[in-house]
Amino acid sequence: MTTEMRESTPELRTGVVPRTVPGEPGLWIIILAELVVFGVYFGCITYYRLEYPDTFRESKGSLNLAVGTAYTALLLTGSLFVVLGVHAAQRKAAPYTARWFRYAAWTGIAFFAAKCLEYGTKIADGTVPTTNIFFMLYFVLTMLHLCHVVAATVFLLVIGYGPDSVRMRLNFIEGSGCYWHFVDAVWMFLFALFYLA
Repeated sequence: MTTEMRESTPELRTGVVPRTVPGEPGLWIIILAELVVFGVYFGCITYYRLEYPDTFRESKGSLNLAVGTAYTALLLTGSLFVVLGVHAAQRKAAPYTARWFRYAAWTGIAFFAAKCLEYGTKIADGTVPTTNIFFMLYFVLTMLHLCHVVAATVFLLVIGYGPDSVRMRLNFIEGSGCYWHFVDAVWMFLFALFYLA
């Protein structure tokens, strides 16, 4: 092979093939598996909505659209911070990476606190999972989503408050960012199915 060809091809010059997928490949298997699980749950919501349209219509009225919109804005703001943090990590700017991931983690903490407050208010008013099929699905799926928010927030806290050695691991940072975006995307479906549909 000629020297000119070797210099014009980064893979041959450095001996490293550029990655095309952010994060660890194993993480994508987990995300895809969880997407299948949530897809089944979304199918259940659609099925029961068709079976019990009156129950869904009446129960949806007790959810506060403004609160659901605030949750959405909170998670989307967290996603913006994650994107800025990943870009800082790609530029090897560890202090900025830490700062953006700390901000993102606090949006996750705020979401968790607000959601727990909402659950407490609903339960105090007598609305529990056994109230009807709508609230059974609502509590189960939003609590499952909340568990994922907690896991994603832990990753963000590790990056935001951990040592610089953690912030130098681009695969871990990108993977954590992808997981946060997955959690965010799941909420968008839940928001549409429970608050808007």
